[in-house]
Amino acid sequence: MIYLLDGLLYVSVFTGAGEIRGQILPMDSDGDGVPDFQDMCPDTLPNDPVNAQGCGIEQLCPCAGPWRNHGEYVTCVKAVALNLLLEERISAEDYVEIISASAKSDCGKKNH
Repeated sequence: MIYLLDGLLYVSVFTGAGEIRGQILPMDSDGDGVPDFQDMCPDTLPNDPVNAQGCGIEQLCPCAGPWRNHGEYVTCVKAVALNLLLEERISAEDYVEIISASAKSDCGKKNH
């Protein structure tokens, strides 16, 4: 199993013209880099940064979540973005942009 996860399994087909070799990789239906069998959030959008479980900020801190106020939403986004930064899944510049966008959003505000 570890060979599959590390991308170390191959299949070879021998023909009269030579060998055809292909790498065997686990399915990743949403293209986030996390195999389906490990993906806790299987519907992430293309190019959204995700954690090791395949979840992005929108799944972990949904705008329409159970926030008591805007600050609670921003705190969630900061925590998730910091983890993505520490896991080297986003850059420092991305981190600043994500926090700025969350602070400017209406998420968690009353009547949203």
